[in-house]
Amino acid sequence: MTRIQDLDILVVLLDQHSTMLLSSVISKLPDGMPSTPVLFQLLLLTSFLVSSIGFIKLVWFISIGYGYAVAATAIVMGYVLCFSEAPVLGSPLRTLPLSMQLVLLFAYGVRLGTYVLQRERNKHYQTAAKENYGDKSRASLVAKAAVWVSVAPLYVAMVSPAAFNLMYVCGNEERKDVIFATWSEPVGLAIMTFGLVLEGLADRQKAAAKKINPKRFCDKQLFSWVRCPNYFGEILFWVGNWITPVACCYVVWWHWALSLSGLACIISIMLGSTKRLEANQQKRYGTDPEFVDYAGRVPVLFPFVPIYSLQGVKYTLG
Repeated sequence: MTRIQDLDILVVLLDQHSTMLLSSVISKLPDGMPSTPVLFQLLLLTSFLVSSIGFIKLVWFISIGYGYAVAATAIVMGYVLCFSEAPVLGSPLRTLPLSMQLVLLFAYGVRLGTYVLQRERNKHYQTAAKENYGDKSRASLVAKAAVWVSVAPLYVAMVSPAAFNLMYVCGNEERKDVIFATWSEPVGLAIMTFGLVLEGLADRQKAAAKKINPKRFCDKQLFSWVRCPNYFGEILFWVGNWITPVACCYVVWWHWALSLSGLACIISIMLGSTKRLEANQQKRYGTDPEFVDYAGRVPVLFPFVPIYSLQGVKYTLG
């Protein structure tokens, strides 16, 4: 099966089945506010359904499936918020921070999934990806299933801060009738917004640079400050998502455990992705004096932090 055929299948699946999958999940919602176990079961079901697009191509589990799974879980939580019949819904101010968090999660997921989908059509990217990572299109069904059962629960853990925020807002009638009831809400939402904008700009700038000269590394604009601004933006986004409800919503130990495990995993994945990208760039540009100078003076992941390589970091995911 050719890559164009793969993409055609993907488009058909997204167009014809995404609405049906979400509708089937939403139809299982009980009247009123679901219990915490029921809510997480629905989020897990949503994550499994949407991320299953990776059975077409292995990498789609952690790219297109990742982005759209995050967006879909945000839709499910938004539906619960709108139709939970909780008394707090009578005051829009009380639900505004949660609504903003869900909108940001949805925007993040749709932007990422759509960006990756568009990138799949870029011949230069496909050539570079095949050189760097090999051809994984023929991965076995067992290998794909193993990835699927690993990443779908991870995506739920990553969005769990919003789920805990949802349960708290809809179950707490005494919440103050103000926009921000705690310090963590504006702080977390600001970090999420900044991270989302940073990642989006970095992806756009790199795509534009590669369009002009596909064989040269990107060192302009945001990339003149840090070599992986898109990964840094992603880390910021998920840190902000975790911070948003931290002042009030993690009320039992497993709230902390689940939310922190999701945050720790995505940070570890970003460290691993940075490490792998660094190795690939060293392989492609290591003899280029301009790249050697660039890599020696521009931090690899965190701006203004004089860490220029992650090759010595042993324990990472991704």
